[in-house]
Amino acid sequence: MSIDTSQNQPFNSDDPLKDYLGSKTAAIALYMANRPLLPPAIHRAGGLSVPELISMNGNHWRKIFTIFAKLVSNEDDWKTYRDDCLLQEREVICFTDGLQESASFHLIAGKASWEYFGMDMTGFKALDLEQRLWVKGNVMCTPYFDYRQFPNALIDVARAKVLAEISRSHP
Repeated sequence: MSIDTSQNQPFNSDDPLKDYLGSKTAAIALYMANRPLLPPAIHRAGGLSVPELISMNGNHWRKIFTIFAKLVSNEDDWKTYRDDCLLQEREVICFTDGLQESASFHLIAGKASWEYFGMDMTGFKALDLEQRLWVKGNVMCTPYFDYRQFPNALIDVARAKVLAEISRSHP
């Protein structure tokens, strides 16, 4: 199987699919500074296989997909949600420096992404005592999606906010 290593190259503006993984009309957008390796014939919606991406990209991306699933799943069975539902309709992972217009809630993961976006933290409010989650309107700045930086207790705080915002904007 050949692997698309274009994640190491600038995006080609003629190929809008290079900018995201998941549904282009998703309600929840996650912004990352790095991209996974992709199979050459990947489908970005309606056939995207998270387990295949995990297999190709290893533990690092397994953590990212797991934390994302824990944040957005309405159910406690986040593993099934991750493997069967994540990035199919409600979510998208964006590799751009602009907010996805269709999304009603935005998660910007890691300080590298905050800087890439040129985030001015003025007006943002901390959601946790250790000031690792910051929110302003429909934008949440989070730690990078790694268990050391984003442990389960912090995921629970973020998840409550994400699900509340999504249920408010998409009843």
